[in-house]
Amino acid sequence: MLLANVYVPRVPSWTPQLDTVSMDNSRHIDTVYAGETVEQLRRTLRMLLREQAFALPAQEVLTAVTQQIISYIPLQYVDAPTDTSVNGDIYPDIQVNKTMPRKGPMQPGNFIVLFKPDSERSQTGVVSVTLNQGIDNGTDISTQVWAKVKSEGRDVEDRDVELHNEKNAYWFEILNVKSGDDVQFFLRVNFVDVDGWNTGTANRWVQGNVTPRQYPPPEKIGFQPGNLEMIWDGDPRPGKTHGGHGPNPKYPKPNKDLFPGDPDGWTQADVAAAARAIATNPRPYPKYPKGNEGNWLVDGYSGRIDGSRGINITVIVAPGGDIVTAYPWPGQPDCGRTDGNGRVI
Repeated sequence: MLLANVYVPRVPSWTPQLDTVSMDNSRHIDTVYAGETVEQLRRTLRMLLREQAFALPAQEVLTAVTQQIISYIPLQYVDAPTDTSVNGDIYPDIQVNKTMPRKGPMQPGNFIVLFKPDSERSQTGVVSVTLNQGIDNGTDISTQVWAKVKSEGRDVEDRDVELHNEKNAYWFEILNVKSGDDVQFFLRVNFVDVDGWNTGTANRWVQGNVTPRQYPPPEKIGFQPGNLEMIWDGDPRPGKTHGGHGPNPKYPKPNKDLFPGDPDGWTQADVAAAARAIATNPRPYPKYPKGNEGNWLVDGYSGRIDGSRGINITVIVAPGGDIVTAYPWPGQPDCGRTDGNGRVI
């Protein structure tokens, strides 16, 4: 078993005899580490085996010996794969799951990053990070973990995190994180592979710079000045295709679905009230943006302010809560449409 170019003998499945598991039946050692001679390493191994061989199962003997030796032999780490980081927005209950391929003595592993809100509509929650490493009978030697959180209008805050592990799974949680916070984390776990003839030291590391995102709260949802008018009449600027969903838009756009017209048609105020009602109480509650630029698409049913002439409507909400646009589903009674040239049909 190879440990930083030091070969440790294979331990039989039965309770070992000292001469059976001595360095004499290992492979050749030709390197000196940390000022220790090869003979000193041999003597250390024999001493450790003499102290522990008859008190522990063979596999535990080897693990204990390896941990003792590694404490003063510089580790030869296997470089972690390049795909060990995650960056960008993360969303409620949507796992970011990345595979770390086999490399050197390490078997494939993976890591998972997840944002878990405190409740379905909560703007605060937990960011959890899990590292799963598939080293057979692996044992961790040392670990490093830290986390930092930057909230809007506040300085960077170091967070205390507690690392947990079960077998070869390691995880921690960053508590009380708000939607929109910048969250940085780092986790490194050093492993010893104990399988067959070759023992190797290796590390896995994971780092991230993520922003948890929750659907905006009701108090953040509304219209930017002038945007409701463009949703109704269309963007007056040449070449712009935004809006134009009123029954008779002043600046018609091609291939647009239109709110019901006369008689007793919808008004601009009806559209504003319906869009707010749908966007502030989405059902089901959205987990992930489906539009461009991180926008949320919310479908709902609403009528006019007086409750009449209800229709299905899609509302697009920006990450900060601005209502980008609202339009009726195609093909509904009394809902018109423009053709490819912008003419109402």
